[in-house]
Amino acid sequence: MLHAKRRRCARAENVACQIAGMGVQVIEFFRRYLPKDGFARNVATLTGATAFSQLVVLAALPLLTRLYTPGEYGAAAVYAGLVGLIVVIATFRYELAIPLPRSDRAALHVAMVALIALIAVVAVSGIAAPLMSSWLGQETGLSAWVFSVLVVVGVATAGCYQVVNYWAVRKSKFGAIARTRIQQGVAGTTSQLALGLAGFGTVGLIVGQIIGQGAGCARLAAGMIADNRASGGRVRRRGLAWAAKRYRKFPLYDSWAGLLNIAGSQAPVLLFATLFSPVLAGYYALAYRLLSAPLGLVGKSVSQALLPRIVEANRRGESGPLVLQLIGILAMVSLLPFAVVTVAAADVVPVLFGTEWASAAPVVAWTATWVGWQFICSPLSVVLIGIEAQRLNTVLQAVLLILRVSALLVGTLHNSQTVALVAFSIASAMGYAGYTVAVGMAVNLSLRDMARVVWKPAFLAGACLAISMIVPGDMSAVRYATVVLLVGVWAWFVLRAGLRG
Repeated sequence: MLHAKRRRCARAENVACQIAGMGVQVIEFFRRYLPKDGFARNVATLTGATAFSQLVVLAALPLLTRLYTPGEYGAAAVYAGLVGLIVVIATFRYELAIPLPRSDRAALHVAMVALIALIAVVAVSGIAAPLMSSWLGQETGLSAWVFSVLVVVGVATAGCYQVVNYWAVRKSKFGAIARTRIQQGVAGTTSQLALGLAGFGTVGLIVGQIIGQGAGCARLAAGMIADNRASGGRVRRRGLAWAAKRYRKFPLYDSWAGLLNIAGSQAPVLLFATLFSPVLAGYYALAYRLLSAPLGLVGKSVSQALLPRIVEANRRGESGPLVLQLIGILAMVSLLPFAVVTVAAADVVPVLFGTEWASAAPVVAWTATWVGWQFICSPLSVVLIGIEAQRLNTVLQAVLLILRVSALLVGTLHNSQTVALVAFSIASAMGYAGYTVAVGMAVNLSLRDMARVVWKPAFLAGACLAISMIVPGDMSAVRYATVVLLVGVWAWFVLRAGLRG
């Protein structure tokens, strides 16, 4: 039995190497035909690598859901949520300052400050992990010793990757970063598949996450060491003190915004698990991982391309029209497609992920009702950075977090998972819609202007959601015929907007 498990793991590792190599070759092939402009080429390179990595992850989901139970998936999601909360402040956000200094020598000292902070946080995490295990031990099903080791290794791996990644950004090594993103998606997914086949359960999912986080870290770290060895860079105590003081605003201010942002995405998993059950957390983790894939690809790419344009437009006093156009485009391409997921979830989820996951269909359906608004909101958050409204961004993130957590507490008061899920979805949709309105008003857009570009996709999405709630399940032909009609109207709107553009 042991030899059979080893053979399966070895085969999975060989497949992982082949897929990663194929992904790198694909990226290198298309890089020949990318725009010559440096910024556009870099964005396209990273977007292509991210797309390939996410395609690998999504393609593996139907296999992973047949190897792991919802409870195991939920336990791994709880671990990922906790580590994510620690990692966002593990380097005191100094890694964000690595690209800023003019000289590599100064940047090296900033990177060393970030690594020193990481070592301190890893040590504290190791001490606090047993206490965290007593809080989350029942939800993860892991012993205190195993949980502590996994937390320490996970924080150290992810934090180290953040530092060397931003050094690569400083040196414009976007090709190398793209390769590591492919390696992360392929290595993490294939490791989870191999460990699932070997029957490792929750530990297999978590170890796969750690392998995925750390994949490519050694390559980028070697590049960072080579860069500084060639330039003769040395770390001095005075330089460390200078770097820590010069960029002290990052730990003092940006850490809070980053923590609020990650808490908004990880708190639902932690609260679903602690207030209700790890199984519900597993359903939500699957739903969000599936539905957030377009957000991770398009949202990040749009944000990267939008920031320099919004800064320039703001200087000319023309940021409003640009933001209004973007809101209209994002609403048109997101609201109805996610609403269609709501209608089809009950039929598609059991077929795609297995009968054991059939109960996840309502979670997928309700999550789809608000992810469309997050799809609009997420790229717009960079607008507040471009117009230097970081304080407003922090306030909005805090309000959004309070609103969503309060909704989950309402479900707890009613002792109902359904009430919690519905209240959380409504609060999320309202919160992200309100965030979008606040961004628009920050660039002097009126509610009438924003309503003018949003009402058509919002009406179509609302009609689709109404159909899913009103038409009985035994009349699926009527439901899908009406949805096809709405999609046809939506496609006509999109085509006409494209011709006008």
